[in-house]
Amino acid sequence: MPSTLHIIRQVGRRRRRLAGSATAVAIGAVLLQTACDTTSPLVQHGTMRQVMRDGHTEARVELSPLARPGTFAVGAATGLDGEVTIDDGDIWITRYADERISTTGPDIASTDAATLLTIARPISWSGTWRLGASKGREFEAAIRDAARSDGLRAGDPFLFTIDGHADGMAVHIVAGRCPHAHPEAEAARLTLPAGAPVRIVGIFAEDRAGELTHHGSAIHAHAIFDRDGQATTAHIDAPAIESGARLRIGRLVPGSAPTPSR
Repeated sequence: MPSTLHIIRQVGRRRRRLAGSATAVAIGAVLLQTACDTTSPLVQHGTMRQVMRDGHTEARVELSPLARPGTFAVGAATGLDGEVTIDDGDIWITRYADERISTTGPDIASTDAATLLTIARPISWSGTWRLGASKGREFEAAIRDAARSDGLRAGDPFLFTIDGHADGMAVHIVAGRCPHAHPEAEAARLTLPAGAPVRIVGIFAEDRAGELTHHGSAIHAHAIFDRDGQATTAHIDAPAIESGARLRIGRLVPGSAPTPSR
């Protein structure tokens, strides 16, 4: 029997196919850059350093035009008001306020925007790897090893997706300030228990700390999981998966750097 998370994703895809194309809109006095501006396989809006450390959390890119098959992304909403994950055109925004967690998606408001967003549109996909049980650095190493066996060069950033089950995975939902840069910041901190179905969308980028990833890590990854019948997304702090998870790697332009936004 398909899981609730699988059913939610299938419904999202049907809604997306029926939706019309979105029109770029101005938010406040600023016309945001949209995904229609470029077809580059990897585009970065804002950097970890600008947003998480320095607090520049203004709107940089509107989200509704990104509801297109083949588009994946991880990032944070304007003002660090929640986590943003795009999974093959399905857009999920999860917020934490007044001690409540709420999710919008896959249909979102035309005014929803992100302050930090790494957008990936793979030009090709690998086969599927079955991963062993792994946590932390082992998890990161397993993804790196699969990419090397697929012919990606060291330093080439790439997209990855994983379908499997968590094993005590620590995640958070940002609520105004980054808990990595500010440990005292308010945030929803959750642990996905052993056996919980999870889908992971992430970017692997070595030597890009402060830009594409947090310091001390080569990945920026978000989890999508079921919470009370609602697809919920959160930033992964400590990856932990059970054996048997399915990994796929989305190849981006070999050797390319992200196309910078304004």
